[in-house]
Amino acid sequence: MKSIGIIGLGRMGAALAYALALKGLPLTALASRDRQKAEKLAKTIGQSTDTHPQVVAIEDMAKQAEIIFIATPDDAIAANCARVTWDASKTAVHLSGAQTLSVLEAASQEGAHVGSFHPLNSFAPSDCARARELYDKALVLKVSYIGLAGSDAECLSLLESLAHTVGAGHFLIAEEHRALYHLTAVMASNFLTTLVATSVQLWQQMGYDAQAALEYMAPLVRSASHNTLELGPVAALTGPIARGDSGTVHKHLRALAELPDTGQTARLYHALAMATLPLAVSKGSLDEARYRQILNLLQMEEQRCVK
Repeated sequence: MKSIGIIGLGRMGAALAYALALKGLPLTALASRDRQKAEKLAKTIGQSTDTHPQVVAIEDMAKQAEIIFIATPDDAIAANCARVTWDASKTAVHLSGAQTLSVLEAASQEGAHVGSFHPLNSFAPSDCARARELYDKALVLKVSYIGLAGSDAECLSLLESLAHTVGAGHFLIAEEHRALYHLTAVMASNFLTTLVATSVQLWQQMGYDAQAALEYMAPLVRSASHNTLELGPVAALTGPIARGDSGTVHKHLRALAELPDTGQTARLYHALAMATLPLAVSKGSLDEARYRQILNLLQMEEQRCVK
């Protein structure tokens, strides 16, 4: 394996660095705009593994590494790529889900291989001085599938090998589908967080604090997620829409109408209920009459909100 360097040591960059070190891969250099963070991470890796990466400036990364991961925020990838001295012996890899390989143009123009390596998972922050936290993030990475793209077969082969070493496996992402692919991750992860946050706000309307709400809902959220992934969305669907219980849906709408907000929660409920109807139809638990009852309720609510 060629020598590896990482630019950017946020959640993903730090997790990848530690995972590479645990596998004994030649992680030779770390770079960050926060040099103190890079030094902490290098020290922790050196103390808990047999790998001892150097902390370098971004401009010096190419002197230390042949495969260079750019793990910075999306908007900074192109600028950081341009700070590295590239040639045909180097490989530039970004960790973005949404960005195409075009953000690595500064590398490709100099003959370098370019690729992307996007772990499809959510990573909590970790303290670069705490080996246990970094180890936990490496375990999250180990069960994650990696979305890959590459400028050529050699680059893809290299990234596939890395994906199977530090992750659970890989899949390929076509350049024209990058935005749509990233949207799938947002829908399944970020918006799930938003839905839980909205539920917490409703609990607070009843007088509960946020921590209690999260504690009470945790078993439900875990079970719903587990069942959806194990059984598939259609088979796992439960609730009043799946049952065709228009009376309960009507109660929900009335309760939402009484909330002291601008109607944002009501609009969210309406959109989700409309999206749930086809799932209930596919499940076979919703006959035509009950489907029409719920649809009419939602359409009436939509008209009321517009007025």
